[in-house]
Order: sequence, then C-alpha cells, then structure tokens
Amino acid sequence: MESIHIGMGNIFGITASIAAYTHGEEWLVKVMEYIGGNVDLVMEFCKTRIPQIKPMKPEATYLVWLNCRDLGLSNPGLKEFMIGKARLGFNDGPSFGMGGEGFQRMNVGCPRSVVGQALERLEKAVKDME
Repeated sequence: MESIHIGMGNIFGITASIAAYTHGEEWLVKVMEYIGGNVDLVMEFCKTRIPQIKPMKPEATYLVWLNCRDLGLSNPGLKEFMIGKARLGFNDGPSFGMGGEGFQRMNVGCPRSVVGQALERLEKAVKDME
C-alpha cells in the first residue's frame, strides 16, 4: 500500500479509486480497445509508409518503441531530427540505458488524431531526408 502511495490520498481520491475499481471495467475494456487501435495504426503506417522505422508492438503498455537505426543517424542526430525536423517530442531511447541507441519511444495513449498527426510529421521528415 505504501509503495504505490494508496495511503496518501484524500477523500476524493479514495472515492474515485473505489468507483474505478467497482464500476470501471466497461471503460477499461473500451480504452484498451482504443489504444490497441492506435498501436495497430502505428504498426501499419510505419510498415507501409515509413519502412525505415520499425515499431515494436508493446505487450502491456501504450508506449511503442520505434527502431530508427535504419535512418543512419547518431543518437544526438536522431534526437535533433525528431525535435527539429519532425517536431516530435518522443522519449530518447538512450535515456533508458544501454541498448536504447537508435530508438525513440512513442506514447499512443492519446486521441487517434494526435497519433496520426505525429506519424504524418515523421513521414514528411523522413522523406525530406532522402
């Protein structure tokens, strides 16, 4: 209980937690389906329109790892490319430790329109490299 700070909430947080655990199953199922659709969008979009970027389908989260190694950029170059050219603020792979070189982490726990806009920006930036 202490490690996840359940005992540190106020009455509103406790009431919301009880409501979520008691009545939230339908919402959870729907949001999981929606996020799964976002993941599928990233997988298909990259496969068909940005094959240089290979997404890794997440097993238990809404965070998609993007293997960007085929772009041929250094880690600082990839970070600058994402921010400066694609105008995207993904998480930089190396910040998660060894093995993260050449990767970016994309959060797809958001509206599908936002995921689509991000993918279109990424596609344009990659095409502009060619």
